[in-house]
Amino acid sequence: MKKTMWIQFCKEPVLGQVKTRIAATQGVEAALSAHIALSKAVNLQLCNYIAQVSERAPGSECSLCLSVGGAGAEQNPERLRTVFQGHHFRFDTLWVQRGADLGERMRLALTQGQTIADKVFIVGSDFPLLDNAFLEGAEQALDRVDIVLAPVEDGGFGVIGTRLACLPPFSQIEWGKQSVLADTVRWCEQHNFSMHLLDTRFDVDTAEDYQRWRSSQWCKA
Repeated sequence: MKKTMWIQFCKEPVLGQVKTRIAATQGVEAALSAHIALSKAVNLQLCNYIAQVSERAPGSECSLCLSVGGAGAEQNPERLRTVFQGHHFRFDTLWVQRGADLGERMRLALTQGQTIADKVFIVGSDFPLLDNAFLEGAEQALDRVDIVLAPVEDGGFGVIGTRLACLPPFSQIEWGKQSVLADTVRWCEQHNFSMHLLDTRFDVDTAEDYQRWRSSQWCKA
């Protein structure tokens, strides 16, 4: 049976070091609260999906890894485990992120995941617009293609899934630009990797995005 790993990328919840665009208008306390709420929502949605898979197909191997970044994250993984368990996160494993930038951190996480599972997904904690049908569609698509992406409205992506030994060239992507998704798609086409794009949704970067999510079906579900 094929194994699937879901990796939730999440920053350690430290005052003044998370959701800086929200902090700029709402203050650091509000930004921290938003970061925790968003990250917990993603975690809950992933846990709900994995529970559904396990119930529908007993014995299926679907796991959840919490991949933590942040200024002090590398110092003490056990401390991080205690921090996130204190916020009622659930996960099978916890990894500390490595790498100089987001691209390298994702590449290393996907590479590590591929030593364990046939299909590996990374989900950002600023993308809490998940539901079981969306996640199931992503997993089913990866049975047919090499790479699955969930586009977001600002030109990036909130989810990426890869099959064994297939990794995009994250070192060639300019992170933070509106061309992230387009650059990734272009590279896949140039190197003959098959690809599937999920429905476009939005991620949460600003106070306006946060209020939009709070009013959405995904927050109210």
